[in-house]
Amino acid sequence: MIEQIFTRGGARLNRVAIKGRKQGVYSAVIHIKAQGREIELDCRPSDAIALAICQRVPIYVSERLLSVGHVIKMKSGDEDPYKTWLQNLNPDFFKYKM
Repeated sequence: MIEQIFTRGGARLNRVAIKGRKQGVYSAVIHIKAQGREIELDCRPSDAIALAICQRVPIYVSERLLSVGHVIKMKSGDEDPYKTWLQNLNPDFFKYKM
């Protein structure tokens, strides 16, 4: 649905940014290019990430937010289980079905 709105409106999703967390609630913005200018809109992080995956655009996370995140350390030569999972992820999984 949102893809059709972008296409018909002559707009394009450029990127998504997960900006921060306040009182346990995350915030995000989507960056849309329309009519030669970029528009920044607040968005729920889950929706922003789903849009980015469907539109195949970058997802950025603030360094401050990453600094408090969890890091998984792997030994050299270990296969990253998340890499395989992400590579096999089907964008249709995120589409709304009625």
